[in-house]
Amino acid sequence: MYTVGQKLKECPFCGSEAAMWKEFRYNIDPSDTWLVYGVMCTNSNCIAHQQQKFYFTEEEARKAWNRRDKITVVLDKEGRVQSV
Repeated sequence: MYTVGQKLKECPFCGSEAAMWKEFRYNIDPSDTWLVYGVMCTNSNCIAHQQQKFYFTEEEARKAWNRRDKITVVLDKEGRVQSV
């Protein structure tokens, strides 16, 4: 099941809307199931469209998706990345 919105930030790769998903997972024994959550980009051409990371609560999934680390990129005179 996909739910669009839910206070998710836009995709950090393409800027598209994100969607929360949830599904049942199980080990070898199908009676041993648990519900997991994840977030993915709604743009089917984006690298983040097929996220396989899952969490045990909606809040964990939302926090992980919404987290944005600041990075510094150093470019040379030609615009090539020298360090991150």
